Amino acid sequence: MQYESDFKDNELVYMRKRLIRILIATNNMKLADQILKMVDKTFSNEIDSIHTFKEIKFSPTKNMIQKGLVDIIVISEDLSDSNSEELIKFAIEINPKCSIIVFLENENSDYELHLRRKYRKNIDCVVASEWFEGFQTSLLDAYDDVMDFRSRHIVFSNQILSIDEVCYIKAEGDYLGATIYDFDKKIFHSIDRKMSMKKFMEEYNTEDDFIRCHASWIVNKRMIKKIYKTDYYLVLAVKDENGDEIQVPISSTYRKNVLAQLKGMY
Repeated sequence: MQYESDFKDNELVYMRKRLIRILIATNNMKLADQILKMVDKTFSNEIDSIHTFKEIKFSPTKNMIQKGLVDIIVISEDLSDSNSEELIKFAIEINPKCSIIVFLENENSDYELHLRRKYRKNIDCVVASEWFEGFQTSLLDAYDDVMDFRSRHIVFSNQILSIDEVCYIKAEGDYLGATIYDFDKKIFHSIDRKMSMKKFMEEYNTEDDFIRCHASWIVNKRMIKKIYKTDYYLVLAVKDENGDEIQVPISSTYRKNVLAQLKGMY
């Protein structure tokens, strides 16, 4: 489905080291600059890079959200209630875990309550009179929420996947294939992404959740049922569509590390 956007005037995307992306949606470039400086000050030396876009015609706000380029959205009241709420609704539909902060010129507790009740989401409203402290607190809370969510999920090919549902990821040529198991429907499905295994492991810091057992395989630790130390392969806790065991090879290169990490567990 394609979406058209009314928010084409001024947009900023701010990127942090750990792939946290903040979108500032406003028609007021001066305000956008002030918000960006506040983001800079809040995170001090942890800045990776800043990308600024003005009068975007080729990548409207909604397209950026739809493509998975946004984790936190700061929405200015100058978009008007209808446009700002349209953007909030769209963002929540695309990514329910996206953190949203609304900047208001004047205090309006009823409006914040209205947003939270309507969208059943903890949307923060920051008032101009509490500009620095209020925005900084909301920003830090939003960042913590994103990182806490990321600790239990990964974003793969612009889809948010629960760690618990990912059986394994296998490299085939220039692509990675994530095999997902739906525990409710008891079915498998797979998602492909053009990416190297090394890049994936660096980007998502997978050591706590996955174990690499082969040049072409990493496996979810929670999915491992047993390890065979004679033929050196792993057996997963779920069976394939035919009811057979899913076996994942352990290569000699990764054997020592696999045995060390899984020692006493299986």
